[in-house]
Amino acid sequence: MWAAARARVPAQSEIRSADPLPVRGVLDLAGPVDLTANIAGYQTLCRDTVITQLMGGMPASVPERYAQASPQRLIPFGVPQVLLIGEHEDFVPRPLVDAYVRAASQAGDAVRLIVIPRVGHFEIASPRASTWPRVEATIRSLLDGRLPADSGSVPGG
Repeated sequence: MWAAARARVPAQSEIRSADPLPVRGVLDLAGPVDLTANIAGYQTLCRDTVITQLMGGMPASVPERYAQASPQRLIPFGVPQVLLIGEHEDFVPRPLVDAYVRAASQAGDAVRLIVIPRVGHFEIASPRASTWPRVEATIRSLLDGRLPADSGSVPGG
C-alpha cells in the first residue's frame, strides 16, 4: 500500500523519491492499514516488535515516520485498492480494516474489501492454498487498472 501512496509523502522526507514507482492498483493481503493502531496486538501475535522495529520506535517518539508510512494517513492513493482478508483473520482487526475502507472511499479512492470465508491470516498469501485463484484474479484486475467485478465476501475462496 505504501508504494501506491509514495507520491503523497512530503517532499522533505528522507523516504520520498523524486520518481516513485508507478502503481496501477493495490492488493493488501491482511496487512496493517494503520501502523499506529494495534501495535501491542501485532507484537503479541507476531511474538516480536515488527512495527516498532520497522519504524524505529513508537508513534510518540517518531510520529513523522508513522505519518509518512501509515496507509491510513496517506489516503487517497488515486489507484484502485483491494483489501483481502480471511474470515478468521486474527492479526489485523476487522474494525481497522473497515475503518480504512470507509476512509479511503470517502477520500475518493476506488476500494473494495473481500473477505474469504473459512480461512485465516496465512492462507490468503499462500500460492498452495485454495484462496490463491482469488488472489491471482484480483491481481489481474488491478493490473488492468480496475477493481474485481464482485464485492464483499466470496464463497470458499
